[in-house]
Amino acid sequence: GYSQITLIQTPLSVTRAETRSAYMWCKISGKGFNFNTAYIHWYRQSPGAAPKRILYIRSGSVSMDEGFDREKFKAGNDVSGSTSNLRVNQLTQEDAATYYCATWDHTVLESHRQPIQKPTLHSEPQPFKCMKPDTSLILPLNLEPTAETPDLFLQYDRKNNSTELQF
Repeated sequence: GYSQITLIQTPLSVTRAETRSAYMWCKISGKGFNFNTAYIHWYRQSPGAAPKRILYIRSGSVSMDEGFDREKFKAGNDVSGSTSNLRVNQLTQEDAATYYCATWDHTVLESHRQPIQKPTLHSEPQPFKCMKPDTSLILPLNLEPTAETPDLFLQYDRKNNSTELQF
């Protein structure tokens, strides 16, 4: 059978001085989950802004998203420990944020695919929620970040502190 995939990030909080490096880990487990073929994504959410994906990694190959520096963000996988890691180099105030790991695995997707009714024009957007706190990177001095308009249909509601994925 299939059990829910669990992601555990450590440490919960990291405090580093500017110009230093920060490290974080994401341990993934779940029956039927294949770490070797999984896509593991790393996101950064600055205060008051929507999450933005930094990169994703699969089978040791890292793909950077536009706007993120390959020298600043380094990722790797420890297959034997089912753990992905992210290193953020040369820290600046812009790096003070919450970092999330996320995953999907096509073998789980294929083996548990279910037919669904085609949505109608009047279907409501489905909420996308993070169920638990993840790794926060805290720098000694906090400045108000500038938030770019997200280019995805992922909307952050600052008033309700919620994130919604629009379909």
